[in-house]
Amino acid sequence: MKKLLGLIPILTFSVLLLAPLGAQNATALNVIYDNGGPTGAFSSSISDQISADDFVLTETQKVTDGHFWTSETIPWDGTLEYFIYEDAGGLPGALIASGNGQNVQRNEVYLGSLLPTFEYWFDFEDHDELQAGQTYWLGLHLASNYDNFGISWFSTTNLMGNEVRFNLNQGNLPAVWSPPIVNGHFAFFLTGAEAIGGEVIPISATSLLVSGIQTNFSWIVTAAALVAGGSAFFVLRKNE
Repeated sequence: MKKLLGLIPILTFSVLLLAPLGAQNATALNVIYDNGGPTGAFSSSISDQISADDFVLTETQKVTDGHFWTSETIPWDGTLEYFIYEDAGGLPGALIASGNGQNVQRNEVYLGSLLPTFEYWFDFEDHDELQAGQTYWLGLHLASNYDNFGISWFSTTNLMGNEVRFNLNQGNLPAVWSPPIVNGHFAFFLTGAEAIGGEVIPISATSLLVSGIQTNFSWIVTAAALVAGGSAFFVLRKNE
C-alpha cells in the first residue's frame, strides 16, 4: 500500500511562520511558477520512489531554482535528485532534464505537523529553457538509493493541473506511474533569473541569505509568511 500511494497523513493548523528570505526586493526572487505552499494534509514519499507533479509556465523561461517542503522520519543522506519530464497525456513522459541539486539549503520549519518538517532550496545543474504554455512534470528523489521510506514531499491545497504521480518502479526504466490521487498536488515553486540594471543575474539558493545584505546592495528583507487558510503575506524593509 505504501508503494501504491506513498501517503503520510499530516495534522495541520494555522501557524505564524517567520521565514527570512534575504531577497533584494519583491521581484528579486522572480517566481516563474508557484504550485502553492505547504497547506495540504498529506505528503508523498520521495526517498524510496520518485514523486512528480506538473506545471505550466506563462512565459518561456530558464529555470534556475527549485523550492519545496518535506516531512521526515529518517535522516536525509544529502542526495537530492531532480527530474523534468514532458507531459504524455496527463502522465510524466520523456525525461528532458535531470541532475543533482546544487547548493542545497535545508532549513527546519514549523508547519503544524507532528513530524519534523523542512524547507529545501536548490539550484538546477543546468538552467534549461522551458517553453510557455507547455505542460512539464517536476520529479524529486531525496536519497542515494531507493531502500528507505520516510522522507515525504508536502502537499498543497492549491489545486492546479493534473494530480500527482508516483513512479512505482522506483528509479528504474520503464517508469510505471501511479493513477491519480484525488486532490493530490505538491507544494513547490520555481524561480528563474532576476534583472538588475539591465543585467540578468541567475538566482542561486546560496544568494537567499537569512536576513542577509547582498553584495553592492543595502537591502535587508524580512519576510513573514502567515499561513492561514493558504494565505501569506511578505513584509519588506529597506536598510537606510
